[in-house]
Amino acid sequence: MSQKSIDDIFAANDAIRAEYREEIEAISPEDAAVRLSDDQWSINEIVEHTAIVFSAVVKICRRLLAAAEAEAAAGDGFAKFSEGFVTSSAAAARTPLKAPDSVRPSGTLSIGQSLAKMESDRLELETLRGNFKRFDASRHTFPHPAFGDMNAYDWLALAGGHGKRHLAQIRRILSQIKNQHTAG
Repeated sequence: MSQKSIDDIFAANDAIRAEYREEIEAISPEDAAVRLSDDQWSINEIVEHTAIVFSAVVKICRRLLAAAEAEAAAGDGFAKFSEGFVTSSAAAARTPLKAPDSVRPSGTLSIGQSLAKMESDRLELETLRGNFKRFDASRHTFPHPAFGDMNAYDWLALAGGHGKRHLAQIRRILSQIKNQHTAG
């Protein structure tokens, strides 16, 4: 992963989020509720899971940035990704991961509620942009269940990557649902 400015990461995350939202809003409630098998989530559940993870990422970033601010380590406006995150995230992009219980969907939120929560959290994350630039957020970490210790820059990049991963999953599910409708 090459060096990226904080503004570039925010812009990339915003582009992914817009594409995600556009795709999700076009899905019928009937298709969103379809489970292709007992061990797979519905699109509705995937969107809820994505919202849960995004909310957790915002909280983690806030905590890590507060630690960086307390330390007063000056930043330069560029992300300093941890080597472990770069290596493990590239491998994870090609590997199915099992979500820990803490981020599993309850099945009680509608897509609209999940998207509204994501928008609220996006606005909160935007308030942290200045601190991502002002402070060196690479020294403090919080563990990810699959990637290990990650700094605030890693978590910020993960927010977009996670949405992108699930957008691809949703598109695969929609394709399978469409094939079922055609065959039926």
